[in-house]
Amino acid sequence: MTERLPTDGKKPLGEGAIIVVPSPNDITLAARHRRYLVIRRSAAVIAPGRLCFPGGKCLPGETPNKTAEREFREEIGAEAVIARAIWQNVTPWGVHLVWFLASLRDPKQTFHLQKEEVAEAFWCDLKTLLADPDTLASNTEFLEGALRGTIDLEFPL
Repeated sequence: MTERLPTDGKKPLGEGAIIVVPSPNDITLAARHRRYLVIRRSAAVIAPGRLCFPGGKCLPGETPNKTAEREFREEIGAEAVIARAIWQNVTPWGVHLVWFLASLRDPKQTFHLQKEEVAEAFWCDLKTLLADPDTLASNTEFLEGALRGTIDLEFPL
C-alpha cells in the first residue's frame, strides 16, 4: 500500500475511510481504464455538489475497514466486499484516510442512495473524474497516482 502521511509530526484530527469500487462490467479492463462508482454529494453535507468516492469518518472504536463497509452500505444502500487497503493519506484539514479497493457483493444489486448525503451515484473513469471541476480536491492526489500506476488498483488473484 502506498501512502502520503504528514511529515511534520502532527497527529491527524480524525480517521476515515474511502471505498473504491469498479464497475462489474469493466473488471477485465486495465485498472486505469475501468469505471468506478462515484457519488455527487447532496446539498445538505459539507462540499455540496462535489464528486468523490463513497466514504466517511470512523465512529469511535471502529476500524477503517469497517467504516468503509458501513459508509458504502449507508450511502449506496448496497453491500461491498473489501479486497485490500490501497493507499492512505492525511487531508489538508487533518483527517487520516485509508482507501480500500472493493467489489460489489452482488453485481446485480440495486442501489438505494441515502439522499440526505448522496445526490446521485454513477460509474466514471478516473481520467474523466480527475478533469471534472466538481471533483473534490482531496481526491486529486489519489486519482493522479492511480492513473500513473503508483497506486495499485488490481485485484489479488
